[in-house]
Amino acid sequence: MRNRFTIIALSASAFVITGIAITAAQAQQADVTKPLHPVENPAARNRVLGEVMTIDAPQKQLSLKTADGKQTIVTVNDNTVYRRVRPGEINLDKAASISLEAIAVGDRVLVQGKPDESFVARAVIVMPKSEVAEKHARDREAWLKRGVSGVITALNPEKKDITLRTSLGASSNNTITAVAPEGGTFRRYSGSVKFKDARISSFAELKVGDQLRALGEKSADGTRYIAQEIVSGTFRTIAGKISSIDPATREVKITDAQTQKPLSIVVIDDSMLRRLSPDLVKLLIQISSKSSSSSGPESSTGNQTDIQDRVEKSSVITLADLKPGDAILVSSITDAGGSRMTAVLLAAGVEELVKRQTQQPSRAPLNLGLGLPNGSLP
Repeated sequence: MRNRFTIIALSASAFVITGIAITAAQAQQADVTKPLHPVENPAARNRVLGEVMTIDAPQKQLSLKTADGKQTIVTVNDNTVYRRVRPGEINLDKAASISLEAIAVGDRVLVQGKPDESFVARAVIVMPKSEVAEKHARDREAWLKRGVSGVITALNPEKKDITLRTSLGASSNNTITAVAPEGGTFRRYSGSVKFKDARISSFAELKVGDQLRALGEKSADGTRYIAQEIVSGTFRTIAGKISSIDPATREVKITDAQTQKPLSIVVIDDSMLRRLSPDLVKLLIQISSKSSSSSGPESSTGNQTDIQDRVEKSSVITLADLKPGDAILVSSITDAGGSRMTAVLLAAGVEELVKRQTQQPSRAPLNLGLGLPNGSLP
């Protein structure tokens, strides 16, 4: 009976189930390294994917942490087959035979077998932690060297053109047109700015005002960019004064400086908390003033990536450093308005910015281009 499962690596940190079929008997034979052919509708219940948390060699058991945070116990035996694949491989053609002893805590594994009181493994496909880290570093370097980021100012669905206000200074107004060709990959941040959490998306989901990163190649004059991969998100930026802080729930209540309505800000482990310098606040005020007085891309002041970098390199703070009455700036992912938001960025030291927002309630919503941290790279 054939046992179906997958092993394609989508990124440096995870496998993706696509449907490669293999039997334990085949895995023990030399021809297991031949390309494997996809099969449809793999039985998901006969496999488990996760990170190795513990290894009990005498008991022949592994404990795995799956993507949903749950723990799964995997039992191996003398018939279990072990294969190591490098990140990025799409089949077992270059897989190497290994033993249980070669598996280490932190490795990513895909296990095919039979659900029982524990998961009884017929085959264990391993992506070593060290190689995952190496690929992660290579991917990140590629996005830094060949990537572009900015705020979408216009969209052309027919041509798949995306006009960005960006850090690339090739044109006088710091804009570039990104082209999304057929076959390009779209992802979208939703609830998290971790690249691995971004869901599959499409051109149709892009919106003017979204922040976007793309990986590809730019033209010689720097005005056009052929994007192979695109990741985007809608960010909401709010400024206001703290009315209360609940350390137990990590919830900060503020009054929106523009609308004077109450808002609840939830701070999570991934939230970035910073205290901005007076010079950086002054620059953000200039951006805010120009953004509200002009609708074109030329309304941006300064270098978008440099500003984000300066924000991230500002003094790190914690909730304990904040108190009622403090002025803060908060950025979060959003698909709609609401009275509760999870902070991607929470910045203190912005009293002057909040003062200006309060004095001019008719001012357009803040659009500072913040919120897509450099940590959101692969």
